[in-house]
Amino acid sequence: PLLAIQIIEALHKEGIPVHVDVYGDGVLKELLEEYISVNKLEKLVTLHGNQPKEVIKETLKTAHFSILPSKSEGWPKAIAEPMFFGVIPMATSVSCVPYMLDFGNRGILMEADLNKDVIQIKEALKDKIRLETMSKKASNWSQNYTLDVFETEISKLIHHS
Repeated sequence: PLLAIQIIEALHKEGIPVHVDVYGDGVLKELLEEYISVNKLEKLVTLHGNQPKEVIKETLKTAHFSILPSKSEGWPKAIAEPMFFGVIPMATSVSCVPYMLDFGNRGILMEADLNKDVIQIKEALKDKIRLETMSKKASNWSQNYTLDVFETEISKLIHHS
């Protein structure tokens, strides 16, 4: 989460209008609060802590991007869920993330390197048509991974065994 905040901070310094909503309570919360305070980022970053699913869902309906620079992910539900709403994921190239993002066609593959990621995001922001296409591709792809689809597939597996 600190890298995500630092990316937002860097984009802001370059004159790009940005704001990030951070959800969840974890061991880094105090560090993040201190970083936001010391760097006077209160207008750019809102820490919401843990919130009910409904609150997060409403946020996703209006979000443009989700940002999840992570060192490891299993099946990253936190990336797939925003995609459902056409939110463009920005995530590090770990585990199955490159496949999920179709190697950059359904989202932005980050390197977890502040300077490289900021440059890549700035480049992506210049191409509105590419962003709209990415959003549509993300949404279309994620529709195939709803709970209904999983339940149907599991049911098929159970009935065939």
